[in-house]
Amino acid sequence: MKKFKSFYLLAALAALLMAPLSNVWAAYTTLTMFDHLYYDVGPVSSSDRYAVCGYWGGLYATYDWLPRGAVVVAKPNQSGVTKGTTAENMVITNQVKVIVIAGVGSSPLGALAMAKQAANILNVPVAGIVAGQGGYEVTYDAMIGLMNNSTNKWNSFASGAYISGILSSEKLYTLYSKGARPKLIIGHSKGTWDYINALWKMNNLGKASWYAGTKFVSFGMNGIVPGNVANFRAYIGSADLLGMTNFDSTKNLTWVPSKKHSLNRHALDSSISYSLPLLAPEGNPATAMPVEIYLPKAVAEMGVTF
Repeated sequence: MKKFKSFYLLAALAALLMAPLSNVWAAYTTLTMFDHLYYDVGPVSSSDRYAVCGYWGGLYATYDWLPRGAVVVAKPNQSGVTKGTTAENMVITNQVKVIVIAGVGSSPLGALAMAKQAANILNVPVAGIVAGQGGYEVTYDAMIGLMNNSTNKWNSFASGAYISGILSSEKLYTLYSKGARPKLIIGHSKGTWDYINALWKMNNLGKASWYAGTKFVSFGMNGIVPGNVANFRAYIGSADLLGMTNFDSTKNLTWVPSKKHSLNRHALDSSISYSLPLLAPEGNPATAMPVEIYLPKAVAEMGVTF
């Protein structure tokens, strides 16, 4: 049983306390704080953000956010986002062959930002599965874990046990069941656990052949995959507190010197640095994981072609 990681709880509580709800921007960044810190939200245009977070950007009106398990598709080096059943059908019919799942309390904004980043690097359309609806979920997940005497809602996958109710995992399983055969799946932080969770469900149900042709990459995390998963790579920064305290396996793991948990290689908005001073250093582009280096490296090593 993994020990409780207090950083999650303390970070979320600190952000909630420091962002006064009277300040609309501060309140907005409270709900999407991990997206801004850990993902490159800069290339996400206002219209694309509205498409996935609603015209209030998710502030208060959380009912108009895309739900957990929703699918978005981003195309390389251009604005615009496809969502809903159209996006799902693009994955099911294998028009889109790369899927990403964000973590760290991400909202639909983080899912889209991570998809756009991967699309721009690989020069192919990329689908993102929404894993959460804002940074406040970090506290929620951790508290559930405390009540169950574990880290959070996710335990170690060493036993091969599938954890039900994780909607991003369920959606990935559903996409496979309807014919999707992605060539590459990329997870970040908890998003890695989410795709591994789906792999264990397929494995335990005798459906391992579904993912036999898929390669896997994870950043800021590494987990225990079924034994029949041979093609995967994991990268964790040597200064990544979250990654170092939560990973479950060293298999196929590369330690990246002096890098932290963030995938955002661009400077934070100054208002976020002001609103969230304790967390802002996590968003330092100098210590962000250089995805533009390690994602192509992993793809080349595993022989992924599009």
